[in-house]
Amino acid sequence: MKLDIEVKLNEGMKKYIYKIWEKLENEDRTEYDVALENYRKYLLKETVKNPEDVSVVCQLAGVCYLSRKCDGIEILETFLKRNFDILTEDEKFRMYADLAYLCEDRGCMEEKAIDYLEKAIKINSNNADIYYRLAGICFHVKMYQKSLENIEIACKMSDEAKYSYGYALILIQNKEYKKAEKILDNLLMEDSNNIKYHFYRVLCKIYLGNKDTENIEKLLEKIKEFEMLEKTDYEKYLNWLTYEGFHTFDEDVIKDLYYLCGNYEKYCKYAENVNFNLEANYMAPYLYSLKQLDKFEQIDKILKEVKSKNNYKNQGIKKLNELEKYKYILNFVEPAVLQGKVNKNEVALRKSLQGSSIRGAIIQYGLDNGFESEIEKLLKIKISEVRKFVRKDKNEIKEEFKLASGFKTKYPIEADKYKKIDKAVSVMKEYKVNEKDENGIKLERDSLALLNATGTELSIKIDEKTRTTEESLLFSTEYTDLTNVANKEEVFFKGNVEIPKGLFEIGKKYELKIGKYKTKGFGKVEIEFKKFTDENDKNIGERIKELNDEIKKDFKEFDKRNDKEKVYFGDKLLKEEKQKLITFDFLSDMILPFNEVSNVGKQILELFDENFGEKLTLNNRRTFVNVEKLRGYNIINNSRKMDEIVITQGSVISYCVDNENLEGILGYLEKIEENGIGLRRNEGFGRVRICSERKCEKKEI
Repeated sequence: MKLDIEVKLNEGMKKYIYKIWEKLENEDRTEYDVALENYRKYLLKETVKNPEDVSVVCQLAGVCYLSRKCDGIEILETFLKRNFDILTEDEKFRMYADLAYLCEDRGCMEEKAIDYLEKAIKINSNNADIYYRLAGICFHVKMYQKSLENIEIACKMSDEAKYSYGYALILIQNKEYKKAEKILDNLLMEDSNNIKYHFYRVLCKIYLGNKDTENIEKLLEKIKEFEMLEKTDYEKYLNWLTYEGFHTFDEDVIKDLYYLCGNYEKYCKYAENVNFNLEANYMAPYLYSLKQLDKFEQIDKILKEVKSKNNYKNQGIKKLNELEKYKYILNFVEPAVLQGKVNKNEVALRKSLQGSSIRGAIIQYGLDNGFESEIEKLLKIKISEVRKFVRKDKNEIKEEFKLASGFKTKYPIEADKYKKIDKAVSVMKEYKVNEKDENGIKLERDSLALLNATGTELSIKIDEKTRTTEESLLFSTEYTDLTNVANKEEVFFKGNVEIPKGLFEIGKKYELKIGKYKTKGFGKVEIEFKKFTDENDKNIGERIKELNDEIKKDFKEFDKRNDKEKVYFGDKLLKEEKQKLITFDFLSDMILPFNEVSNVGKQILELFDENFGEKLTLNNRRTFVNVEKLRGYNIINNSRKMDEIVITQGSVISYCVDNENLEGILGYLEKIEENGIGLRRNEGFGRVRICSERKCEKKEI
């Protein structure tokens, strides 16, 4: 959100910004990206001309953040530290405000954002927008009292609608419904078309005991009125769609309001549009509502339909053959909700597509198509890692995957290009442009999330036991949309799978459902199976040699540039060429069979044959591991799986082996690549490649 702070722009900056806004309206994002990049290059030149210009550096930080070219926060923090003594109070205020915005938008940096806003307030305590921003961040991290205090200050300074609206939301969270309702009434007098105002006003009335559903009917009419504008007055429709604070509440949310009011008849009317047989979680309030309406015949009918369907599946008319290996290609037809970290009422998107999700969808297809009697064969289905590919305009296909050992310079160098280093190969602490450099350029992780959140699904959270909303009224769930990718790119996923012969026809496309909210327009994918062909590949011995040849070159480079630094602990024998480095590069998440993670490298060795494990020594210096919790759902038992600790995709665990022992372990390494490591390997977890080809050592991008 744009802060209410004066921004000084020269004519050149205005020209570039106008061009960016112009291209932003185009469906083709390529031109927008080009305009953004041109502006970044212009700002870089301006920083050379005017290295102390706050407006220029703030613009540069913002553009770098939007383009993901480098860390905008790092740019501002470095500038602030270097020029602190010569900056005016107004300039410091501007920088603190911009830093807070970037930290907030980054996510997981709310504490830092709060700190910067409080520093800004110490300089200027008369800016309502700063208090508003502070209230919003505190609300997000559930510091409700502090949020309330700051929004009240903002409202005293300004009667702007967004402050009052924020105040109402915080009051609702604090269960001060009467006070919130009054504020919303006043807002509606000024803006009667704002659906958010109507929605929360209705919610307040419900909690104040007014369960007259007439208010919900009016809200529904307002939504329908908005939807009609698309056909009757498109310009007005666009204006309404884009004004600040607008969010469409669909019938799925409306039905929940009826549920809270105890109007089960209306609830059922809207709920019946949902295919409950697909997701049992959505059946519970519906069946409860039918019970309250004494519609036991309908309940029996639903249960009989489910039973009949299951009986049909159990007839065993269709039979499956033994497992056979195939290739598959998968495309997203709808946005998908792939659940990652859960923080109370917020569900983050998982950053990669799990093989288990695809395997589960295939099993569900079998159950839904008359193969339930063949459940034992369906459960034997095996899947490999899931690989992401991008096809561009010219039909160029590129696989997207990065290892956690990949790093790049914090800033672009040499004609606006970054330098990249793989730290499983390189011992350099910093990137040095030439041998004479005393201090190099810092390096940061060059990570790549295979899936990024593109939107948020908003829902009312209902406690089915009490039939009321839970403490946090609304919860949001991130989703990814790969159905219409920017820059005319097509995203698809590939892999290998072992499925019973007869379940699918080769070359035919099938629709499956993955993830959550499958009945709400999420998770539809299209999958096609092809005959399996083994791809020619370098053997493990060749890959180990190539990796260690690169390490040898790096040691020579290190010696040439550093006369003071010593080689890191654990690398001595490697440098003397008495050992070889072997990297376990994880192509998919890996589940450890331990209750907790301590030393991952050593824990993995415990999974292997003792004679093999004792020949390997963990190299901590060249190991890069990310750990997360995995949530899952068992479609067979219709229950949530217990959370499991996973080593995430892209992690790199490095071991050293004495030269004389290398030949003797190659066969074992081949089995690791073939079978994987850890638990649930048939679901695609624990897929490993030994010594992947490193294509990024000091390479320009």
